[in-house]
Amino acid sequence: MHFHFHTKILLHNFEWNILVQQRSDTGKRDLLGGKTEIPEKIEDAIIREIYEESEISDVKDIQILHIESHYMQDKDEYFVLCIFSWMTDAADVNISNEHLAYRRVSKEGLFDIWLSDYLQKSLWKIRELF
Repeated sequence: MHFHFHTKILLHNFEWNILVQQRSDTGKRDLLGGKTEIPEKIEDAIIREIYEESEISDVKDIQILHIESHYMQDKDEYFVLCIFSWMTDAADVNISNEHLAYRRVSKEGLFDIWLSDYLQKSLWKIRELF
């Protein structure tokens, strides 16, 4: 069994339009984030992921919204998902080669696009928090 911490962020602007990326490996939509590298703290991991996936570097005052554990039987993988929130007015986002494109979606629109099952379920549980 594999175990790791997984970070995701609701990276939004003042109007709560959330940055969503299209993954190059699956073509599916996703929030910015990724796995924590040991011995990295989860707060440092999400800041690193934001920079790697968008080149936004002025990250500060991120807030953790939710922590939840998940087990994916098909991969025999257990992970702890940490969802953060951060507001930025950065207009320019440089997408990494891990992604094809990005777009901003409203809070309501976030539930109309395909996200991984575990992430969609977690976001549904905390929808009143953002």
